[in-house]
Amino acid sequence: MTLTCSESKKEITVKNNHFIAIIDKMNGELVSVFYRKKDGSKGDLALAKDQLSIKLTGKMDTIVSTNQNAVQVEIEEKYDFYVKISSLIKFPGLKTELNLKRTYEFTRNKNIYEQVAFYSSTVKNTRSARKTTYTIEEDPITELQMEGYKGLRFNAGIRINLGVFTIHYDFTKAMYVSHTAGLGFTFR
Repeated sequence: MTLTCSESKKEITVKNNHFIAIIDKMNGELVSVFYRKKDGSKGDLALAKDQLSIKLTGKMDTIVSTNQNAVQVEIEEKYDFYVKISSLIKFPGLKTELNLKRTYEFTRNKNIYEQVAFYSSTVKNTRSARKTTYTIEEDPITELQMEGYKGLRFNAGIRINLGVFTIHYDFTKAMYVSHTAGLGFTFR
């Protein structure tokens, strides 16, 4: 069971044992998904035209251009078990630039994973060229440090067998104190 990915001027085709998926390079959309027949050819249509509609409200910046040259579709990762394809559409404005990033992930199973990110960035105008700036925040979790308990540890327990019934108790003292008690029965 392999996963293959092929690219032409107009589309990217991803195939596995379950489906054949086609992504349009002009707009970055998942155009169609076909079930795959046993002989490897296209079967019935499973999905047609995965369109995304976004409605923006409030005061908007003037969009300068919406030409199709702003669409960037690329195969980010390609293995025989995993393929990741992303498309980035930029809508440049006078003060901000709106960006729409779609990521499709394909594996050997029947699922297709899609992520959609919509964000804006500030545009700085200079005499030579327009530049886009992004702010990247560091992950605060990387500063986490773990230390072990260095104090006294003590554990004691008892188990009493009364025929088929058992009673047990356990006491533990370390950083925290815990008591465990139980009742059970056994067959032999």
